[in-house]
Amino acid sequence: MKLSDFKGDEGMKVVGKLLIPAGKLVANKAVVKAYSKGLVHFLSAALENCPNEMREIFAIVNGKAPEEYEVNGETVLIDALELFEDTALLRLFGLQS
Repeated sequence: MKLSDFKGDEGMKVVGKLLIPAGKLVANKAVVKAYSKGLVHFLSAALENCPNEMREIFAIVNGKAPEEYEVNGETVLIDALELFEDTALLRLFGLQS
């Protein structure tokens, strides 16, 4: 799902839930350093250094609680690719203007 899929109050709640894990990502030194190398490096560093935050982000965008979000290589890949396509979500991370 994309952020634009969440309408009205649901959209506000989703963005509100995303702010904390997104803030933790951009506060992580390894993730910030990787950001300067591009989106793929940012995502790689985020998955390696902040797996709990990434799980939470993927869960929120998929309309699930983090503890309900089933993760495996395929779901991570699919959710990561969807992240690349969502310009609004990338803006939340400061990755796109």
